[in-house]
Amino acid sequence: MPDKTILEVQSEIETALKQLPHLVAQLPDVLKPLAKLAPREGLRAEVSLRYAKNERQVKRNSPADRWVPDSGVIAIFYKASSAKEEQAHEPRTEKPAHSSPIPPAETPQDPVKDLVMALAKAELDPQLGFVSLKWFRDTYLPRQGYSWAAAPDERQRVLVNAIERRWILTSRVPNPKNPQYPVTAIKINRPLPEVRGILDQEPGFRSTFDPIAMPGEPLSQTVLRDRR
Repeated sequence: MPDKTILEVQSEIETALKQLPHLVAQLPDVLKPLAKLAPREGLRAEVSLRYAKNERQVKRNSPADRWVPDSGVIAIFYKASSAKEEQAHEPRTEKPAHSSPIPPAETPQDPVKDLVMALAKAELDPQLGFVSLKWFRDTYLPRQGYSWAAAPDERQRVLVNAIERRWILTSRVPNPKNPQYPVTAIKINRPLPEVRGILDQEPGFRSTFDPIAMPGEPLSQTVLRDRR
């Protein structure tokens, strides 16, 4: 079983801080002051494990044991939650039975499209040499604020759906921590028209792939003719 990375440990601490208000009643009195570290409503905690000597962030894909308390510091930042994270935690209110007319229901967002956008965001991180399938599914996705990503079974189902559609491609890459155990990496199949359509709708993720018109007959006809 591969060791955890610095990024995974940071994510676990962020999740723990987020859950503190719900668990404070179960804590012994001596630990209850820790609840003050929990992010206030509308904010999220962002944890950074750093070296004490120069306060530099430890590389996120480094093994977890690269950071130790006696020679490191934990930096906690509080940032505004994304719109999707806020919507996921807003209570739903039902309209009175006598209200009319009833507006048409909106078409629900395809979770696979959410997954593609989340992976596009992860691929922009310069500290990641590749995106590990396991890390993306179990650590990164739950932090993105999608309601469907809260359940492990649903995350797996959506990921498999994306792979079956060929929107997401998988490959085996060397494990920098344990070379004898390769890691399954994933990446977006950006030339696919459906994927390009998703990325082109979001600022900052516009696809750089543009088909070039070539003179002459279609390549498929050339291949068929050469086989005869």
